[in-house]
Amino acid sequence: NVNDKVELSEGQGISVIFSFITSMIKMSRENRLSQTDHDLSSDIYPLVMDAPLSKFDKKHIKSVCETIPRLTEQVIIFIKDTDGDLAMEYMGDKIGKSHKIRKMSETETVLE
Repeated sequence: NVNDKVELSEGQGISVIFSFITSMIKMSRENRLSQTDHDLSSDIYPLVMDAPLSKFDKKHIKSVCETIPRLTEQVIIFIKDTDGDLAMEYMGDKIGKSHKIRKMSETETVLE
């Protein structure tokens, strides 16, 4: 029945979101390539992700890390320390820049 709900784990839910994002990027890229005149709606924008690895187990993190760099021309990821080591292991050769954001107090943050 089309109205039946399917229960998804958090990891499965994130996988569905990745699929949606990938589809949107692909459609945008195809639209950009098919246009003859320059249109702002087809410009390349970075994909910004907040902790995309946090809901996956180590097996799936490797797969996600292999997929993320292929999504678009630029990806900006905010990631927790615990996932950062795995991200560096699996995507290190694809990472252009890496910074740490250190919270010094409630009102001060330092970019390292």
